[in-house]
Amino acid sequence: MLDDAAPRARDSSMILDLVANGLGLAVLVWDRDDRLLFAARAVLGLFPISPSFLEPGTRLRDYLGALYDAGLGSGIPVEGNRRRVGREEWISNRLSLHWRERFESVERMARRSWISTSNRRLSNGIGIVLLSDLTQQKLHEEELQQDRERVELTERILDELPNAVCVKDRNLNYVAVNKAFCDMHGMSASALLGRSVWDLVDAEFAERYENSDRDVLENGTRHVAPQQIVTADGEDLWTIVHKFRVGKPADGLLVTYFSDVTPLIDGFGPLGMEGSGAALVPRGAIDRFEPAQNLYDPFKALDVSSLVETPAIQLPVEVAYRLRILLVTSCPTLERRFADALAELSCDVGIVNSFAMLKDLNEALAGIALSPNLILYDESLGAPPPGPFDALPHLPVSLHLAPRDLAAQIMAAGLSSQEVVGDIHAQAAGLAPVAQPQTAIDVLVAEDNDINQIVFAQILEGLGLSFKIAVNGEEAVAFWRSHHPKLILMDLAMPVMDGHAAIRTIRASEEQEAQEPTPIVIVTTQAADMEAAEMAALAVPARLMKPVSPERVEALFHRFAAGQPAAERIAP
Repeated sequence: MLDDAAPRARDSSMILDLVANGLGLAVLVWDRDDRLLFAARAVLGLFPISPSFLEPGTRLRDYLGALYDAGLGSGIPVEGNRRRVGREEWISNRLSLHWRERFESVERMARRSWISTSNRRLSNGIGIVLLSDLTQQKLHEEELQQDRERVELTERILDELPNAVCVKDRNLNYVAVNKAFCDMHGMSASALLGRSVWDLVDAEFAERYENSDRDVLENGTRHVAPQQIVTADGEDLWTIVHKFRVGKPADGLLVTYFSDVTPLIDGFGPLGMEGSGAALVPRGAIDRFEPAQNLYDPFKALDVSSLVETPAIQLPVEVAYRLRILLVTSCPTLERRFADALAELSCDVGIVNSFAMLKDLNEALAGIALSPNLILYDESLGAPPPGPFDALPHLPVSLHLAPRDLAAQIMAAGLSSQEVVGDIHAQAAGLAPVAQPQTAIDVLVAEDNDINQIVFAQILEGLGLSFKIAVNGEEAVAFWRSHHPKLILMDLAMPVMDGHAAIRTIRASEEQEAQEPTPIVIVTTQAADMEAAEMAALAVPARLMKPVSPERVEALFHRFAAGQPAAERIAP
């Protein structure tokens, strides 16, 4: 067809071929009768077909048949149709696609060979086909996908590990952490990555960790050390820390693995041994653990709005700074741990190594009229024998008791703050205990639930109000008589005497003695516990619904007890 074409046409074809080759494309041009006008030589590099099928004048049907026979028909069919089709059906489908105004596809020629096809049919019927080899691009995408899958698999494996793992770069910044490491710090992975140990722990520990990190990175020596870590939730983590370098010194990474041995430490029995038979762990091994990171932040952990569900971690101020506590233990680790915890609670602490020393201590204290209010003893020493402090409350402690739970344990021992005040004042004066003068207070709380008592104590201390807590209605009436509170928060469901009876008793006494009514707010979980008519008859102006909040308590105090005249204070 082109045998008699002018030299200019041949030159045009040559230029077009050079341009297509420079662009990395294989170009085919078809006329309106589907006969080949031009085919770039690069087409032969894409398809293993005979050059005769690229001669000008070749029918499109014959060219497509050659492609099918060369293996394109066994590749990925167009438009997502994965049904294997026959030769004639495949050719017919391709002919219809060539007459679309625009069509694009990516097809696999062989197992690892991809071709991109872009068809354009012009308004004058001329069809242009642009072909390009995407094999390298597709192989690169496959490699990236495999790398992503390997990274995701590695991350899943690390997150499933029960022990904490972290990876640092040459600058000792965290570049990878697993879930256990995040839980240990109480932070998310995004908050940890890119930071250093200086952002997480005290400077003393940060400098120590960084020195060992650099030694491992520079020298390649493994570092192993037993450490006692306080996690973000206040629990002790007894761990063996392993550090090692991965890679060469110039571009190596530091991997730190925390091997958790807490179950072994917590398993020490009364004789200071773990297990039975030949598998025994000596108690002295505990002393090899160095105090390390303290990741617990009591201010961050304390959420006043949720104190109804979570016991407080501090003693009320009135109790804490007056308590004298004696700790009996021969374990240096337990001694350091609870001495620090008691000091944070503002308690005076004395320490002896055995029960046998209690007698000598009692004689020494008798000379200065001082004695402890509570005995804490290491439960591994066994039950305390009869001795001079038998009348005092005794609490067993162990290494698996978290320091944050110590305050609640002390309060649960049944110590009365009023008894402690009188006893310690008397001892300081070298006299026998005498009853203390009763003083007016801001708030009287009548509540029998231990958790709610701690909640109210935390809230009222935070508001700077003086208070007393009665555990039943009878005690509430007694405290009302002796302390003249400005406001009473009265729970209705209490033992001995319930809240209804306590309110009636107080109101009857006020009327008999012509006293000004004390504002009483009932504390309840049900609004119908006291009818409006009964509240009005007993001059109960308001309800406080559980769970309580500091804002609501403060508002009630300012409304009813912050110095207003009596008529305004009790007005509903």
